[in-house]
Amino acid sequence: FCSLHWKNSLAHAFGSSVTVLCEKDSDVDIYLSIPELKVSARRVDLVDRVEARPFLTKLQKLLVAEGLPAVVVGIDTGRVPIVSCKLVTPVKWWRYSFDVNVTNWDGVLQSPVQKWYLEQDPRLRILFLALKAWLRRVRLSNARDGYLSSYTWLVLLIFFLQNRSPPVLGVFPKDRARTPKSANAESVGPLLCGFLRWMCEFDWDKLCASPTLGYPREKAAVPSFSDRCMVVEELLLLPGRRQVPRNIVTIRPTQLVVLLQTCADAHNLLCAKRRYADILQMPFVASRKRTREGSSLPVPSKRPSVAEPEPEPEPEPD
Repeated sequence: FCSLHWKNSLAHAFGSSVTVLCEKDSDVDIYLSIPELKVSARRVDLVDRVEARPFLTKLQKLLVAEGLPAVVVGIDTGRVPIVSCKLVTPVKWWRYSFDVNVTNWDGVLQSPVQKWYLEQDPRLRILFLALKAWLRRVRLSNARDGYLSSYTWLVLLIFFLQNRSPPVLGVFPKDRARTPKSANAESVGPLLCGFLRWMCEFDWDKLCASPTLGYPREKAAVPSFSDRCMVVEELLLLPGRRQVPRNIVTIRPTQLVVLLQTCADAHNLLCAKRRYADILQMPFVASRKRTREGSSLPVPSKRPSVAEPEPEPEPEPD
């Protein structure tokens, strides 16, 4: 379809459809490579959104002209502008949706790295799906609302598992060889509880999560990170394309406070009742709605209080 309107254009799938983290209602992320679209000299890793807008506008009109029973919407408010297409039919199993962009080539390059991490330890996939279900409940999994994207939460989980003792995951190797099996025998429940606690106790004011290193990096080491309230680096640094790591988080200080407090509430609930189903019943707080543009509050120096997990009861003798 696209090659009829842009010569030598190619469509590349990425995201959950490649990493096999997709669910039955997940959309398909597509990067459309168009040779006519010039790469911005200001940012070598992303095509400039101003240059991309005419191509996305044309793509939106072409999809509408096809006459499909679909809702086609252009979204230009996020970090990556997209054209979203949702096909609605009476038959439920034939419904699908996809998002097309012409700027996020990095998403195509990062997807195989995500898949490699998911193949190293099955606990990562279970942890991510459990965390994602909870995040949807409390509405903290959408970057368009000013919080963190699903990709960012996956990177945070990978970094957390890299820093367990002993580590559950290693660092992505250049030869992509399978790493030895981890000596860490923790189950998914304690790991989920530990992740929520780690989110609250990590020093986001001074440190950033760096999965490419496998350990925290000082914010002061990268000048562009000094004014960010939360820094999470991407999974893979591409030699020759970027000299410094890129922060994949655009959260505001007020929203970071809400996010950390929500993690603390979920952690305390897990420690008290030991049931994952309980955190899925957490209500959505009205104060978590997106703050107005320009409004900001400093992140409190005092971290949210998290309860100490109770020790596991010893089995009764037979």
